[in-house]
Amino acid sequence: MSTSPRWNRPRLALVIAALCAVAARPSDVSAQSAGTYKVTVRDETWHDAQRDRDVPVRLYLPQDAPAAPVVLLSHGLGGTREGMAYLGSYWSAAGYLVVALQHHGSDDAVWKNVRPLQRMRAMRQAANGQNLMLRAGDVSFALDHLHAVTEDGMGLGIALDLDRVAVAGHSFGAHTALAVAGQSFPKAPGARLLGGDRAPFRDPRILAAIAMSPQGRPGDDQEAVWGGIHIPVMSLTGTADADPIGRGTKPSDRLIPFQSIHGVDEVLVVFDHGDHMLFSGRSQPGRNTARDARYHADIQRVTLAFLDAYLRDDTAQRDWLLDGGAAKALKGDARVEVKPTARPSV
Repeated sequence: MSTSPRWNRPRLALVIAALCAVAARPSDVSAQSAGTYKVTVRDETWHDAQRDRDVPVRLYLPQDAPAAPVVLLSHGLGGTREGMAYLGSYWSAAGYLVVALQHHGSDDAVWKNVRPLQRMRAMRQAANGQNLMLRAGDVSFALDHLHAVTEDGMGLGIALDLDRVAVAGHSFGAHTALAVAGQSFPKAPGARLLGGDRAPFRDPRILAAIAMSPQGRPGDDQEAVWGGIHIPVMSLTGTADADPIGRGTKPSDRLIPFQSIHGVDEVLVVFDHGDHMLFSGRSQPGRNTARDARYHADIQRVTLAFLDAYLRDDTAQRDWLLDGGAAKALKGDARVEVKPTARPSV
């Protein structure tokens, strides 16, 4: 007997409307001050001549910051560069250049001109290997572009440290982040398209990855899928982080990357009652807004600590994450698990 939920038309319409509202609008959670840098937000469109592909970006520029490390931020399915502004502005205020990418083919154009009851189907169809390949290419191109504008003297008006780069993403953006971190796809739909080489999209310039609502598949050869990741990873999910587009993903599937990646520092944060839309930063009717605001502050805090630990070599932040400080700080909101690697003795 099938265990999938039966959706009546009114209920399905409400779910689709909620998903698309989150995808369409920017985050409305005010960033708490993470630092002293004033943040300038600027939208640009960068053109990848090699792929003849435009990549819209939203830049969060920390003014007067010394040599800003870089975070590339990838939206979820049906989203835009405007999403997760509560993270982009927060990280940038702490001195990071945040480049929020928009991925044509899996952005809001997927559903905008589609009849409401057909939107869920359109979203499922867009979650494919071709779009994952394009998204991974967007990430690497964005880094290429930053190097190019820095070398030709044009720059972005701030100093950059392009030797310290992280990638972050939510949902399909988490897929994107882990793909460029070194994930492989031996049995995935479209595996032939995704390449026969191990970790076909790994970009060695990326030093750390943050995956919000990541996903693994039970029954896969997990070593074959995840064994190519050799950089620190933070996974964030919730106990109610199920599949919003009806593909059957369970909250337990979100734990598979953390359970299956080995040999690097890993942090897992699981929010009590946290659902898939928690990480978008967008308030919705019927949500527990007080809890969401508290959880968003938690997300800001732990992700910034992760970035500081692995892009700025901040041992105090690494110790806070791995030695119980984060677990104590988030107690009552989230469960924190860690898989630290051996640290050199002093």
